[in-house]
Amino acid sequence: MRLGTFAVVAVVLWGLGRWAEQSIGGIESDLVRLFSFASPQVDRIIAGIAQVTVALITIAVFVPAFITKRYRLLGYIITGNILTGTLVSVALSSLSRPEVSRIIHEATNGITIDTTAIHPSVLAEIVSSFVILGPFVSPRWRRAGVVTVVLLTLARLIVSTNLPTELFASLAIGATSGCVVLLLYGRPDQRPTIG
Repeated sequence: MRLGTFAVVAVVLWGLGRWAEQSIGGIESDLVRLFSFASPQVDRIIAGIAQVTVALITIAVFVPAFITKRYRLLGYIITGNILTGTLVSVALSSLSRPEVSRIIHEATNGITIDTTAIHPSVLAEIVSSFVILGPFVSPRWRRAGVVTVVLLTLARLIVSTNLPTELFASLAIGATSGCVVLLLYGRPDQRPTIG
């Protein structure tokens, strides 16, 4: 059910970005301007905090699985990240639009900030990892993952060097590929054992 939902959302967002360039471009431009309220110094601070957060998430996702010798889970996460990276790069290359740099330049007054750590493909890989980890962790950690993704998405929108369609399509692709990995490899058996 979740796989179908995420896949439909990803395709719809990609399709909107691909074929409805005029109307979506105007909406995106308004959305970028809406989130461009912060000064360049605040943008840099937000980008720095987001980069540190992404580094901590990477450590929190990979290191415990490696230390506890849960190599199957580690394989799930690595497979999910490879699949997500491939799908997002294909989607983003097909969404490249010539007016993107003009809209970004106008909306951000020509100020550019290094946001490599919170690039849509990185956020998509985080979403994929959190979807894969979902069955393996408690509901409290799942909620923490959702809050983290929302905050990183807001940080990306505030710093805004990419248009929202690319970001939202990437997040949906990450969730879809996480579901695909769980479907292919299976979820942990949570049924009680006898004895």
